[in-house]
Amino acid sequence: MVDFFKALKRKQFIDSIFINDFFTGVGSRKTPKNILELMELIGYTIAVYSDKILVSGGAIGADSAFETGAKEGGGRTKIFYAKDCTKEAQELSKSFLNESHWNNLNDYQRKLMGRNSQQVLGRHLNSRTSFVICWTPEGKSVGGTKIAINLALSKGIPVYNLFFDDVKELFINGLDLSDKYLPF
Repeated sequence: MVDFFKALKRKQFIDSIFINDFFTGVGSRKTPKNILELMELIGYTIAVYSDKILVSGGAIGADSAFETGAKEGGGRTKIFYAKDCTKEAQELSKSFLNESHWNNLNDYQRKLMGRNSQQVLGRHLNSRTSFVICWTPEGKSVGGTKIAINLALSKGIPVYNLFFDDVKELFINGLDLSDKYLPF
């Protein structure tokens, strides 16, 4: 049984980082195993202690870790796949890539890139995620996650990159995961 004060601490932390009902959990397909485990714990803990919705993209690696955790915690998820991508989402995502990169993508890849905008602003691009939580190599804005990161930053939406130790500590301490997560 969870201690009342641990539960209260977790709920207070969750309330402090959310501005609405959803958050975006994404990142590299090559996320290290220990970070994938942390992502799963974060998704799980947020699901157990709130009614918040995880928004992600269903890719292997980071996306799947967040999704697994949220579902195991009984939480709700909204997963955007390439087939969900709209022309508007593609156009918005295109604005965060250089033209030669975009021109070298096939239609399916463009839809994959486009869905990253929907992960941050919703299906119709008219809502905002509370925050983006991710992991990228060296903490850089790369890959498809680049679109989610740069779009969020352009809209003043916080981005928490678990590559950085202070971000890991924020979530480990805020969600009181230190007894569940060993960072090695």
